[in-house]
Amino acid sequence: MENQLSPAIAVMPGSSLYASALAGWRTGLLATFSWIALGIESIIHPQQNNIRDLYWMIPFTLTALTFVYLHRLQRSATFLTEQIAFYALMGSMALVWLGNVGLLTDQPLLTIFSFPYGPLLWISALIGYGVVTLKINRLPRYVGWTLILLEPVSLLCGLALSPVAPLLDRGAYSAGVEKGMAVFLVAWGIRSLTRRIN
Repeated sequence: MENQLSPAIAVMPGSSLYASALAGWRTGLLATFSWIALGIESIIHPQQNNIRDLYWMIPFTLTALTFVYLHRLQRSATFLTEQIAFYALMGSMALVWLGNVGLLTDQPLLTIFSFPYGPLLWISALIGYGVVTLKINRLPRYVGWTLILLEPVSLLCGLALSPVAPLLDRGAYSAGVEKGMAVFLVAWGIRSLTRRIN
């Protein structure tokens, strides 16, 4: 059952919240298609291809922007935990992004953020932000659970696909299919706000 918005956060056409919800939905869709395209291409051509590390930055950046719109929709001056969790999430994503730059430019100091430190921080931050999203209860509950399970299920997806798309150190993103589906669920939850007009 969808959550009811309080009058203080009613999403009205033309309002900044409505604009954020609409932009979040559209950005999430772009991230979804980008992840799935990257994942399918990695499955069809399972050989290592390091140029994918460059293409990976497109859906990852779009995912970060989707989370920014999610934050705009559920932030609250009286719920500082959300802001802390959001900044932790953005910080971890920035480190993962820098780690990927390290891979592309062969910079060992940055590469450590590609693996293992960046992803470990990102997984922790995603889980934390998912828990906060559930507590705020402003969006459908599946949004919070999707954030919590995004990376664990992505790892399982990669393992499940490994017989046809082997797990490699870099240049392979078969689990992008799962990430695309997860981001779509988040975007769909954001879209639900545009239909709750008081």
